Amino acid sequence: MSNPRGWRGFSLAVVVAVAFAANSAFAALAYAGGSNALSILTTRSSVAFMILYIFLAKNSVPRALPQAKRIPVLALGLVMAISSYGLLGAVERMPVALAVITVYTYPILVALSGWLSGREIFRPRFAVALFAAFGGLVLALDIGNGNSTAIGIGLASIAAAG
Repeated sequence: MSNPRGWRGFSLAVVVAVAFAANSAFAALAYAGGSNALSILTTRSSVAFMILYIFLAKNSVPRALPQAKRIPVLALGLVMAISSYGLLGAVERMPVALAVITVYTYPILVALSGWLSGREIFRPRFAVALFAAFGGLVLALDIGNGNSTAIGIGLASIAAAG
């Protein structure tokens, strides 16, 4: 990355990655201040929309979607909104670590889906690695004393399925 544009793109990617990674922890702080999942999602989405709109306008990128892409994009947006609400709603109702570990069951769900549908060949090594990685997350996040609720687990499961 010797050119300045490469560094600018890389820096932007790092900032976005950190923002996404900090999302759940900052949500817990917002809840402590009296916020809720819907207000956090509304604020986050509105700010992201404004930043994206300004970025697209500044770079002369058309902001209108072709007619054929509107329905699929709206459907994907709905899935993402439900998944995001699931995660933030779970964080509102139980410790962040427990919500995050529940959401990160999705690699196991995807692997099981692939194996059961016949799209992927079951490989014992892969299964062992998948469960070992998940076990490592459980140990690293220290969720042993987490108080959960059925609604919190349900919302985190919805996020995992999204």
